[in-house]
Amino acid sequence: MDLARIFQGNFSVFQLEPGSFNLSDGTVVDNAYPSIFFTNASDWNAMNKYLSSYQATIMSTVLPLTRDDFHDSVIVISFVLCTLTVGFWLLFLIQSIATEKRPLHLQLTTTLLAVFSTVILVRFTTLMREEFEGCFQDRLLVIDRLFNKLYYTVPVCILRAFTYVSWYWLCDRLVSEFRTRAARSGNKMYRCLVAANVVNALFMVLVVVFTSLHYFLTTKNNYYIRYWVNMTILVFTSFVCVYIWVLVMMFWLLRVDRRFKFENLGLLVITFVCYWFNTGMQLMGSALVARDPKWMVQVNLFFEILSIHLLVDFISGLEKYNHKTESHNIVGRETIAIERKTSDMERRMHGSGIALELDGDSETISNSSDSGAEQSR
Repeated sequence: MDLARIFQGNFSVFQLEPGSFNLSDGTVVDNAYPSIFFTNASDWNAMNKYLSSYQATIMSTVLPLTRDDFHDSVIVISFVLCTLTVGFWLLFLIQSIATEKRPLHLQLTTTLLAVFSTVILVRFTTLMREEFEGCFQDRLLVIDRLFNKLYYTVPVCILRAFTYVSWYWLCDRLVSEFRTRAARSGNKMYRCLVAANVVNALFMVLVVVFTSLHYFLTTKNNYYIRYWVNMTILVFTSFVCVYIWVLVMMFWLLRVDRRFKFENLGLLVITFVCYWFNTGMQLMGSALVARDPKWMVQVNLFFEILSIHLLVDFISGLEKYNHKTESHNIVGRETIAIERKTSDMERRMHGSGIALELDGDSETISNSSDSGAEQSR
């Protein structure tokens, strides 16, 4: 920007962005902040007079801030995307080497999330290289050229749907643990949970539909529509999250052995933190209509899939514990049955021995009486 018209003197003024530049004499100047560069400055008195009189104006107009706020700057976005990519691949490796295999849809979702996060990180690196070469940082440009594009929005909608498929499978698995044939009250609870699970599945479908609509409403002209879409997402998401956690707590309190509860209390606490952190982020994203943090969607997906993996590990551990306990109970019952059978046999044999002994005595007595009778004759 040539500001020579502003000054009354025989020199020109240019605004410079942070960076390095070369002077005509070969000197390299490193500039860390926005600045004003003067060329052919012959009237220093006029220049000093202007700078002293309009310093505030220059700082507010000529030298605007060229860096975003720290909490949502491109530096924070780059750090988050790198961390998420590493986290997704760690989950992929964990599910690959785990002894207890995860469901196929959960393995597929985790793999797709890891690949998708890697592709987005590569694209983000390209944009950051362009901004570095242009010596600027622009979060809005990154959002417009990356997070508002179809190659980002469409996979996010698909992955969101896959995530809710895993949630539904997990809820259905927990509900099936309440099925019992022993008491009518248990059957009644099971039927109520089945009905609630169907309603929850409907809410999940609505959340996926309205969330996808929210992702495609990217222009500011759709603010009114986005507001009501976000409020709908907020309501349905709240129902889904509350239902899932109530179901998990009912399962924890009513279908888990006390010893196993205390052994896995730490796992429940970690799951609780991840789940409600994810829920809070999801609700916050729905509430922030004006400033939509779309780059936080991957953070939400990471903690969501992490919560599912933790709950699946808990259920797998519980199944192994129940199987081991049942095996010990079966062995114990067989041992008790064998001991009872042995005791009965010993008792019977002891009774048979006494009878033979009595028979022998009676035979001896009869023989002695016969011999006595013969002698008397």
